[in-house]
Amino acid sequence: MRKPAVFVAAVLGVVSVCVPQAHAAPITFDVSGTAFAPSGQDCGFVCDFSGTLTVDVTTGVATAIDVVLQGLDAFDTLLDSEPFQTSNWVIVATNSSGFAMLLNFTTTQTPGSLVGFDGGTILSGVVHDNDGRPIFSNITGSITPSAAPVPEPSSLALLGAGLLGWLGSRRARRGLCTTEL
Repeated sequence: MRKPAVFVAAVLGVVSVCVPQAHAAPITFDVSGTAFAPSGQDCGFVCDFSGTLTVDVTTGVATAIDVVLQGLDAFDTLLDSEPFQTSNWVIVATNSSGFAMLLNFTTTQTPGSLVGFDGGTILSGVVHDNDGRPIFSNITGSITPSAAPVPEPSSLALLGAGLLGWLGSRRARRGLCTTEL
């Protein structure tokens, strides 16, 4: 006779392995590249930028951005995210100084979509000051997935409980375990 707890643990373990987990969205991407400063900045005429872009790849929605361009406050307020041409996407963000950054990048979907987005190339971009004057242009770079996500401890614990339950039920069937009441 099986113990109910062992059976439940075995079933939960199998379910946790066999049922697809919905951890695919959102995904954080690394954003990096260079921007040309026509009038020169603290970093010269060609300046580096880097940061992150978070995308819910299930719904195809950009949810957050945090990009730093040398000499400026972080662009961390997402204003707009929409398709641009056939297989491109555009992101518009602002920083605390009111400057606006526009990034145009490729997607793997046609027409342009962020559903299933797995990274792309920044084809162009511009940064405007408060008066709408471009202070950076010819922005190019890449958007790549960040490090692979680590499984949640609760998922690993559930898997371990399932395996222990399965092993316990196998031993009980072979008569290797004795139960005294």
